[in-house]
Amino acid sequence: MRNSYAPYSKYNVASVVRTDNNNVYWGVNIENASYGLTICAERVAIFNAISHGEKKVKEILIAVNSKEPAIPCGACLQVL
Repeated sequence: MRNSYAPYSKYNVASVVRTDNNNVYWGVNIENASYGLTICAERVAIFNAISHGEKKVKEILIAVNSKEPAIPCGACLQVL
């Protein structure tokens, strides 16, 4: 999560996906002053896997700097 860029929300998120090939890819959330241009850690991890030729995600882990559980947003659920 140390590479997360969340200067506005202070809500740091990291995500790791494991693919059908048992390869692991990670991502962090990256905020923008225009919240609509912010990208979630889950999508970064998935897009990282896809950019490496992977096609199927087997597992996903989401870590946040909060005691509350993290639930993917609608856009991330749509990508998943």
